[in-house]
Amino acid sequence: MTINNMKLDIKRTITEKLTPKEIISYILADRGLDTDVDFFSPPHPKTIEFASFFKRREFKKNLATSLKILEEVKKQNKKIVVYCDYDADGITGGAILWETLHLLGFDATAHVPDRRTEGYGFSKVGLDLVREKYDPGLIISVDHGIMGHTQIDYAKSLGIPVIITDHHSKADEDPKSALAIFHTDKLSGSGVAYFFARELFENLKPLTTNYQLLSTNFDGDYLAFATIGIIADLVPLMGPARAVVFHGLKALSKTKRIGLTHLLLDAGIAGQEISPYEVGFVIAPRINAFGRLEQAVDALRLLCTSQELRAAALAKKSGEVNRTRQQMVEGAVEEAIELVNTKQKIIVVTSHSWNEGIIGLIASKLVEKFARPAIVITISDGQSKASARSISGFNITTFLREFSDQLLSVGGHAAAAGFSMPSENVKTLQSLIEDRGAQLLTDEQLVKTTIVDLAIPFESNTLALAHEIEKCAPFGIGNPAPTFFTQGQILDVQRIGKTKDHLKLYLTGEKSLPVEFVFFGEGAREENLKKGDMVEVVYKLEIDRWGGREKLKGMGKVLV
Repeated sequence: MTINNMKLDIKRTITEKLTPKEIISYILADRGLDTDVDFFSPPHPKTIEFASFFKRREFKKNLATSLKILEEVKKQNKKIVVYCDYDADGITGGAILWETLHLLGFDATAHVPDRRTEGYGFSKVGLDLVREKYDPGLIISVDHGIMGHTQIDYAKSLGIPVIITDHHSKADEDPKSALAIFHTDKLSGSGVAYFFARELFENLKPLTTNYQLLSTNFDGDYLAFATIGIIADLVPLMGPARAVVFHGLKALSKTKRIGLTHLLLDAGIAGQEISPYEVGFVIAPRINAFGRLEQAVDALRLLCTSQELRAAALAKKSGEVNRTRQQMVEGAVEEAIELVNTKQKIIVVTSHSWNEGIIGLIASKLVEKFARPAIVITISDGQSKASARSISGFNITTFLREFSDQLLSVGGHAAAAGFSMPSENVKTLQSLIEDRGAQLLTDEQLVKTTIVDLAIPFESNTLALAHEIEKCAPFGIGNPAPTFFTQGQILDVQRIGKTKDHLKLYLTGEKSLPVEFVFFGEGAREENLKKGDMVEVVYKLEIDRWGGREKLKGMGKVLV
């Protein structure tokens, strides 16, 4: 079904009334999900072995090598540098690993590269800076490194061993100069850091006096950190990632950590139950804002500080920087939209004025608006930076690697990538990308598509069904909240909101109680709707618990 240039992909239609459990079973089966007890009650991450992510022999070798170098570094009184990425995933993972090493008695520090002067991941500039400042006996990466072949060769030439912890897409060969590699795409960077840090703790806990504190942290704040990173980096909430988030959201909701507490206070969400929405749209953007516009290390300081005044000041700053970021993105997106050539199947837009810290956000907005992959390039003297976002079914990182001869570096995963190139190559690269995109992408792939899990009779919309839906949480990438399609009759229609931009409908079926449906941004359609009209709606079911009472509510996505 196609409506106003939007395709409704309805996976299954049922005409009879089923029980809520039967409806959920259909949805999960159609998604190919294993609905055993682990789905509804994910195991605690402490019961998941780090070794389960790797080939057993390979893991044992890498772990033994890591423990040996840690022992040597400690004997030599050398420093360990946790070299983490500057986004929310890298920062939270860096916080976990740095604090674990510190509490285990190692002389550890963190290095967060400056986006503008060092760029993403390892760089010669960054490695030289780390060597000059710390002269470390070991570097451990968090959320990068698996594609840093040349840079890790350089670190080895400086006499600095490197352990990689990462989750990004990798090449056919791993970096040969790395001392040990812990890489899996089943987690985020912070998730890998969490399990790696816990493995170190399990092996080295006899050496520390901080056993109880670390045990508490791995069940609490470190799980919260890993949860932020997993959700922020759009990792599918399946398997071990789902287990981390399921338990980590609970830890985040009741955290006593000063930095997190002030972050939640400044964001206005302290004291409430935290869901993936608050993490993805409130918490993570504040952490990311530091790395986009300021110094990302301040985000790390916020998460790890034990000083009340410092935490309050940094949390306030995170909110201020995030608001500045929002304003910058709004203006830049307007400019970018004007530059879009909608005849191209892959959008490529360029500018000399966009801050490189926001180009990924611009790309995301373009994908959302035009339903096609988008690449945003900010041009500078000598070297230009780019960020790419994609649509479902089109691996943007694999695609960009076709043009490696035009690039200086490229990295990412299926849905997102970043790369740099000589500025003189920008025009040529744009032409190559647009031509190749025309060959690879079909018109059908570029139609905005709303996935509908189930078309159901109106009578199936019940509180009991909404309760069964809640049992499938947490929702996110890989496990979205179920979307339904139904037909109902209008009992009442209202424009709502301060500026009357939104629409509220009360709908009913032949043998059911009325249900309230809210459609954001659809207020203008009120004049064309009246009591008694039959309408078709695409929506998600929620429970409104305002005032201590439960009321079924439909959050509208499409009004036909």
